[in-house]
Amino acid sequence: MFRVSRVHGVLLAAWVALMAADRVNLLEEVVPFVFTPFIALTPLVIVSEWIRRSLAGTRVAITRGAVQYATVAAVLLAIVWASVTVAQSPTYSGSRAALLSAQVAGTWMVVVLALDLEDLIALLARASVVAVALHLVATFAQLGTIFGDVPLTVRVGTVALSLEPLTYGVIPRFTGLVGDATRAGMSLLVLGWFIAIGEQRPALRRTALVAVAVMLVATLSRSALLGAATTLALVALSRRKWELPVGSLVTASVLAVVLAGALYLAPAAPVRPFDALEPLAGRFSTSEASASEHVLFIGRGLDEATSSVQRFTMGLGYGNSFTVLQDRFPGNPYGNFHSLYVTMLVESGIAALLCVVVLLGWPVVRGGSWRPLIAGAAVLNVFYQTNAEPAFWFVLALAWIATEVPEAKQLRQG
Repeated sequence: MFRVSRVHGVLLAAWVALMAADRVNLLEEVVPFVFTPFIALTPLVIVSEWIRRSLAGTRVAITRGAVQYATVAAVLLAIVWASVTVAQSPTYSGSRAALLSAQVAGTWMVVVLALDLEDLIALLARASVVAVALHLVATFAQLGTIFGDVPLTVRVGTVALSLEPLTYGVIPRFTGLVGDATRAGMSLLVLGWFIAIGEQRPALRRTALVAVAVMLVATLSRSALLGAATTLALVALSRRKWELPVGSLVTASVLAVVLAGALYLAPAAPVRPFDALEPLAGRFSTSEASASEHVLFIGRGLDEATSSVQRFTMGLGYGNSFTVLQDRFPGNPYGNFHSLYVTMLVESGIAALLCVVVLLGWPVVRGGSWRPLIAGAAVLNVFYQTNAEPAFWFVLALAWIATEVPEAKQLRQG
């Protein structure tokens, strides 16, 4: 099926399949940070794709979309690094800025180099099916930790895999190979999208999409479900303009949408026969504590961002939201304002926020095949932030550089 050289294709597919696997640390106790598969594989994929092009004699063409995206992204990174100079914790701010730079630049380079592949979407789809299978295995392993049958951390040499499940009260939130529920939801949304548009075997496509829908619900992430619902709604509205095989996508995701809607509309008063499920229903209620806190965080972030002219223009330092949120997240260096837009404004200033709005807004305003997915990502980030998720930057780069889905006309069957 794949026309690319086996070695290059397998490496690129592995990069896609393990892109979000931040529960995997390849160099545990060797380096002072989580050395994820994305960090390890990105330079290898870039070199591999460069070699593939060189052997094939294919010139790397930098399209106008690639230049435009790189320009806006470079401005954003320059502003982020400038904010490091005013950070209360410059070392931590610098490390977060370095991670952001690696994700933005790395995903851009991979897209530019791999865009000539005739079967790129098919490769992404097959890699996504593998990723879904890996997330399922990790999810079942997390379930096993609850019953004490599986250790919380599995180590093989320097490689460590964390399987400790997240919880909402006493209810577990299963996130596969991702260490955060909403970022797991973002990753699953991207994987589902690639499978829906690129996997041409109907049975495999439907099975994988049902698994994606179930795992989306299992994250208990309101933001992820809201992003998925937005994507589905725009796909439905754009069907006549672009013949995306959305039947399977709708079938697979309807469970997530219906469950989310039902739980959002659930009455505040518990129904006695379902008392055991009251915490779960509360998770999706708009009156639930954390839902209200998200709104409060946004208000507090706006107050923080407008507290002075310097704060509004320079921010308090990228990744340094935790320094002013110790009352809510004591000792937690990952504390933030739970909104990509608000956090970016607070940490790096108004210019950084405008760059993020342009990066997300232009593919939506311009239209095209990627609009539903990018709109879903934009909505998901209203009450959360996925700026540390490689899949987020990967699909942004694709939307800007490959303005239409490659080979979209050949993906109608099934």
